[in-house]
Amino acid sequence: MTGEPEVWCPASYLQESWYRAHRNTKSSHNLPLIIEVAGCADPDMLVRALHLLADRHEILRTSFAARDDQVWQLVCVSGDPTLWGADLSRSGSPWDELPDLARPHRQGGFSLSDGPPWRAGVVKLAERRHVVVLTLHHMLADAWSTAIVARDFEQICKSLAGGGRAALPDMEIQFADYASWERSRPEEDFDDRYLDALRWCADKQQRLNHRADLGFEMVPWSGPVARADAVSQLYQALSGGGWVLSASVLVAVSATLHPYLGEAILVGFVSANRAQPELLPLVGPVFNYVTVPCESQAGATVGEAVGLARREVARASRLQVPIGLVERCLRAQRGTIFDVTVNIIKTHHNPRSRQRPTSDDLEFAVRPFPLNAWRLGGDGRRFAATSAFNFNVNVNPDGSLSPGMRYNSHVVEAELAALVSARFSRAIGLIATSPHCDVSELLDQLSASC
Repeated sequence: MTGEPEVWCPASYLQESWYRAHRNTKSSHNLPLIIEVAGCADPDMLVRALHLLADRHEILRTSFAARDDQVWQLVCVSGDPTLWGADLSRSGSPWDELPDLARPHRQGGFSLSDGPPWRAGVVKLAERRHVVVLTLHHMLADAWSTAIVARDFEQICKSLAGGGRAALPDMEIQFADYASWERSRPEEDFDDRYLDALRWCADKQQRLNHRADLGFEMVPWSGPVARADAVSQLYQALSGGGWVLSASVLVAVSATLHPYLGEAILVGFVSANRAQPELLPLVGPVFNYVTVPCESQAGATVGEAVGLARREVARASRLQVPIGLVERCLRAQRGTIFDVTVNIIKTHHNPRSRQRPTSDDLEFAVRPFPLNAWRLGGDGRRFAATSAFNFNVNVNPDGSLSPGMRYNSHVVEAELAALVSARFSRAIGLIATSPHCDVSELLDQLSASC
C-alpha cells in the first residue's frame, strides 16, 4: 500500500466472514488469471497497464482492517500492485517452464491487512511475446470479475500501444458502493416464507458439525464424468429449459447427503448477482446465494423432485439475497452456518487450448492464455472457504458433466469425503439416466453402490 486510506467503508458480509476467518493468517483463496500479450516488446508498458487497471477499479487498491468490532475496506487514492517478473526467452521450452515458475505466485497466500491482496507477474517468453500472470484473492473478485479484468486490461494495453488513452466508459459505481447497499438492506426485504424454510432446514442440519468463522482448507476431490448422451436424455425427460441442470444437481446433493443430514437439507447454489446493468462492469465478489430447502419425499419420482427444486430455485433467485446476508441472518438466529454449497461451471471451448505459438506474432494482440495447458486441475491446490462441502459440476464443451467436490478438512474425515464424493458422482449419473425412477429407489441404489 503506497498511500493513506482515502475512504473507510464497511466490508461486505462475505468479505467480513473471510476476513474474520483469516485475519491472523495468510489466506490462499485465490483466483488465477493468465493473459498472453503478443506483438509487444516493452514489458514496462504492461506494468503501466496494471497500474492503470488499479486506478480504474478501487477494489484493486483496497486492504482490510477491523475497527470497533466491524470489518472495513480501506480504499487508497493510489496503490502499487505487488509485481514480479522473469525472462524465459533464452529457454529452449519456455511454455513448459512457465507453469512451474508461476505456481508459487498463483498459490501463495495473502495477508488481508497488508495491502491489496493481489499480485501480478510479467514473464518474457520471446522478444515480442509476454505473459501476464494475475492472482486475485477472492476478497477482491469473483469468477465473473476475471473476465472484466481481462477485458479492461486488453483495452488499456491496446490504447497504450496506440499512444492514446484507454477507451473505457466511466465507472458508475465501485464495489464499496455495492457493499454499502448490501449492508443497508433490512431483513424485512426478504420473503417470510423463504426465511422460515431456511431456518427450519437449518435446525435439521446438526449431524455434520461446522465451525463458524474459523480458517480451514477445502480439499478437492474429483469424480467420473457423466456422459453427454445421458445428460441429453435428462434434458429431454425434464423438458429442458432454465434451471433443469441446477435443480438436478441439487437433487443429487440432497440424495447424497440424505444418510448424514436426513430428509431436510439446506443447499446453497452460488450464482452471479449481475442482474442490474450497473453491476456488470464491477470487479468484486458480487454474487448471491440461491438457497434452496430440499426434501427427499417418499413416493415422488426424480423428475418430480427436480421440478420442486426448479420452482424453489426460481423463487429464491428472484430475491437476489447476497450470500453473506443470508448467512448472517441464520447464524444470528440459530447459531448455524451453511454446510453445503453448489457451483455449476460451464467450460467454453478454446480453439487455442492445444496450440502453442512457435514464433513471434507481428500483430499486437491481447488474449487469454489457454488455461488447460497449465494443467490447473489436479495440482493439489487447496481453497479457503466457510462450508463443510462444496459440490462442483463442470459442463464440458461436449455436453458431458464432470462432478467434483471440495470438503472441509477440519470437519470432514478423508474416509467420509471419499464416500460422499463417490455417492455424489453416482447420483449425478443415476439422475441423468433414470429421471423417472422413484426417489426411494434412487436412495436405495446409492446405498447399495457406495
